Amino acid sequence: MTGIKYVFDDIIVGGGLAGCLMAFELISNGRKVLLIDEGQAHSSSAVAAGIINPITGKKYIKSWNIDLFLPQAVKTYREIEKLLGITILYEKNIVRSLPDISAENQWESRKLDENYTNFIKENADISDFQNEVNISGNLAEIRQAYRIDILTFITSLCRYLEEKGGFLCHTFDVNLLKIEDKQIGYLHFSASNIIFCEGHKGIANPLFPDPGFALTRGEATIINIPESRISKMIKDEIFLVPFGNDLFWVGGGYENVSYPEEITSNHKKIVKKEISSLVKVPFETVEVKSAVRPTTKSRRPLVKQHEMYPHVYYFNGLGTKGSSIGPYIAHQLAQHILSENTTFEIVW
Repeated sequence: MTGIKYVFDDIIVGGGLAGCLMAFELISNGRKVLLIDEGQAHSSSAVAAGIINPITGKKYIKSWNIDLFLPQAVKTYREIEKLLGITILYEKNIVRSLPDISAENQWESRKLDENYTNFIKENADISDFQNEVNISGNLAEIRQAYRIDILTFITSLCRYLEEKGGFLCHTFDVNLLKIEDKQIGYLHFSASNIIFCEGHKGIANPLFPDPGFALTRGEATIINIPESRISKMIKDEIFLVPFGNDLFWVGGGYENVSYPEEITSNHKKIVKKEISSLVKVPFETVEVKSAVRPTTKSRRPLVKQHEMYPHVYYFNGLGTKGSSIGPYIAHQLAQHILSENTTFEIVW
C-alpha cells in the first residue's frame, strides 16, 4: 500500500465499551493498537449505568451465562484499574421490591435453589437509608452485583492510547478503507486486522449488512441527593444507582425509537414522577441524557468474522448487559487474533 506512514497490529473503529475492551485485551498482549472514535456525546456507553445484575426479570432468573461471564468481567476490570491507575469496579448489592405474593413465592423458590446461593442475601437490609426511600412490600437483595464506571474507563483508555500515538479522533469513512489479503489500509495507517465496534452506527456498515439490530433509545437522569446514605442499587419501577458524591443514576426503561437522540419531554415528566415516588427526601435533577442502544433482535451480542476477509471483524450489540458480557467476548476475540487461526467461533 502506498502512502502508509504508521503501522499498527490492529485498528479498532469505535471507542465505546466494546471498542475499549477490545483495545485493552490487545494492548495487554503487546499489540500496537489504533483506536478510531469521533467522541460522540450521545454514545450509549457514556450514558449507561454499567450495572452487572446476576438475577434479572420478573421471574428472578440468573442472567444469561452469568457464571461464565462474571469471573472474566471482574478479572478484566481489575486489570484495567491496575493498568490505568483508576477505580471503575464497585461491588454494590441490589435491593429490589417484591410487589405481590407471586413475586414473593418466586423469590423464596430461588433462595432454596443451590445454583442461586452465591447471589442471594438471606435477608434484605436497607436500615442505613430506609428514611430516604419508599419501597413497598417485601424486599429481595442480590449479591455479587457491580457497577462499572464506564465513562471513566473509556475516557482514561482513550487518553492512554492518545499518549502512545494510538488514538485518532475522527469520523471513520468506510469508503477510504483498503482491504488486501493480509493488510488493512486507512488514510496513512495500516494494520493486520480491523475490528468494527461502532455501536448503533454499525447498522450502516456495508461490510456486515443486516447484522440483526433492533435499536432502542435509552434515557437516564442524574440526580443529586444531599448527604445521602443510600449505598446499594435499588430496583423498583426504576433503577436507582449510587454514583458517589451524592450523585445517582436513574433509569431502566427504553423506547423502540432510534432517532432523534434528544430527550423526550414525556420521559422527563414520567421519570420525575417515578423518582418522587421512590425517593422520600429532597433531590435535584443534575442532567438528563439519552442515547441509541445497539440492542439486537435476539438480545444476544453480534460477534462476526467477515466471510471473504478473515482479518475483518465485527463486535457489537452488547445492549443492556454489556458490562458483564463485553469482557468475555473481547477476551475470546483477542485470543483468536493472537492465535492467528483462520476461522473464529466464540465459545459460550
